[in-house]
Amino acid sequence: MMSPEEYVKRMHPDMEFELREGTRVIADGKITQIIELEDSAKKQAP
Repeated sequence: MMSPEEYVKRMHPDMEFELREGTRVIADGKITQIIELEDSAKKQAP
């Protein structure tokens, strides 16, 4: 797994992806939105 910085501008809404274990696809999906979890967590802190 790469660090979040490696994904900047590589991921976008409507992008399709697959999760694999070796050559076997174990899941697939489509990105619907990008959430800034760190920023969101800071806003939620009391």
